[in-house]
Amino acid sequence: MKSREEFMPAIEACLQNAEKLIGVAKASSMPGSYHIAFHLATMALEEIGKSSMIFLDAIDHTPVRSDEESKTPLKWIDDHERKLFWAIWLPGPESLRDWRTIPAAMDFARGIHKDRLDTLYVDPANLNRPTISERRAKSIISAVEARLNMERLKQFRSMEKDEQELLHWFFAAMDDPRLRPMIFSKGSLDKQAELDDDVGAWMKWLRDTFAEADRKAWN
Repeated sequence: MKSREEFMPAIEACLQNAEKLIGVAKASSMPGSYHIAFHLATMALEEIGKSSMIFLDAIDHTPVRSDEESKTPLKWIDDHERKLFWAIWLPGPESLRDWRTIPAAMDFARGIHKDRLDTLYVDPANLNRPTISERRAKSIISAVEARLNMERLKQFRSMEKDEQELLHWFFAAMDDPRLRPMIFSKGSLDKQAELDDDVGAWMKWLRDTFAEADRKAWN
């Protein structure tokens, strides 16, 4: 894992930019410009999500399979929905108690990005585009500001190599279209509950289960 000195400057730069974007969003929150304020607040949320991706990028990135290219979070730095997800789904002890919230966070991130695109740009083929209300704009600004304050209170700790490898395996598996449905299947989530929501034990069970399935498939 990289040292704090290697990744903290980039994280702090993201959070500072998020704070500036929130300030401009507040100034833009007026009749006729609520969609712009919404867009700026969404950009601030993306910067917060990017800060989490930078931390995840600092962990070990051993490929899940020997024939697989190493995947790091920053390879998706231009993916708006992914950055929003990492801002919405809090990667910390609060979330680790229940990873069943991940699909809902993914859907919410996708919805925010769609609303931003639907309201920000003029579509010549449809001039009656949706609008962002004053309440919606001010609500997301408040939420992003609160999220930024939470991020500034976050404590980063060093991780053991086996923790890094397990966490990296899990996020790589979530990006695998073959494995993602199985991770969030009823049987998998029931197993999480059976393990008393011990996330580490659940991820190890998933990894062992998928490894056994691959072993049987090749035999």
